[in-house]
Amino acid sequence: MLLSVIIPTQNRCKLLSALLDSLFVQETVSFAWEILVVDNTSTDDTREVVQKKIPLAPVPIRYVYEPKPGLHHGRHTGTREAGGELLAFLDDDTVLLSQWILGINLLISKQADAVVSRILPQWESPPPEWVTYLIKDGKLDLLTLLDLGNEPKPIDPIYVWGTSFFVRRSLVFDLGGFHPDGMPPELVRYRGDGETGFFREFKKQGYTAWYDPRSVAYHMVSRKRMALDYLCQRSYNQGISESYTQIREAQALTADQIAHANGKYPKTIAHYKQRAREMSAVDWLWSVQYRIRKFRRCLLPTRQEKIEDRLNLAFHAGWKFHQAAVQTDPELLAFVLQKSYM
Repeated sequence: MLLSVIIPTQNRCKLLSALLDSLFVQETVSFAWEILVVDNTSTDDTREVVQKKIPLAPVPIRYVYEPKPGLHHGRHTGTREAGGELLAFLDDDTVLLSQWILGINLLISKQADAVVSRILPQWESPPPEWVTYLIKDGKLDLLTLLDLGNEPKPIDPIYVWGTSFFVRRSLVFDLGGFHPDGMPPELVRYRGDGETGFFREFKKQGYTAWYDPRSVAYHMVSRKRMALDYLCQRSYNQGISESYTQIREAQALTADQIAHANGKYPKTIAHYKQRAREMSAVDWLWSVQYRIRKFRRCLLPTRQEKIEDRLNLAFHAGWKFHQAAVQTDPELLAFVLQKSYM
């Protein structure tokens, strides 16, 4: 067994069914591979859907139940259960083109240690213009869309996003697994930075990531996801993730973070004088231009700027929520700082 395809899922049996169908029509390859569906506390017909698919599948399918909520638990259970030395992780709301599986070739050739697919939108309805405006250079992290062109290329590992990627199984263990992600709303304070934290460590250790456009995954973007309220919630959650990252990198909740989270972050005259001494002429000119643009934006903001401001406010609100929660809950701080979640 060379490749194990791991699909953590929760209460999306119809979408899961479509994903499995797209896996069944992948191009024929010379190696053995398998599919693991990790059911993370579903209450719908997920188990029944998988059982019905088993006799139809061209490769082995296994159903595994993971009772602990959280996407990282699903990924870790799949990693432990996997028979392949190479892994592919998929979100359950994707559909794959038939050459998707070829993304593994860069790992087989040892040209890469991880590979991210081309992740394109499967719009449930035509997107509003302001949503497409948010896509910059082929990337939109709030909807996990990634289109970096038609040629395979090395990329910064932080762009290996969780919707569809391949990685060596040994690295998941060596780098301490994935950080918490995909938590239910009542446990959102336990959210971490997911695969992003994993790939930060991956980058620090000098491993190589590639983008392979031959491996195409279509990511479902429902009408709900094209609503500003939804994107603000996603931005809020990313603020939580950023707070988590900062605390882990500092290995503590710093005094500055505490002051900032409580709205008590004074900047003295001495602070500004010191900053002025450190600024170059270019920095000073940029600072002036930035303040002019900010002033204009406050007086006459465009619609897109209003949207970006709402997303930024939501992000900062999530960051402050998490910083405050960690201050008042020693168990949460210990959870954030624990070495591994495997």
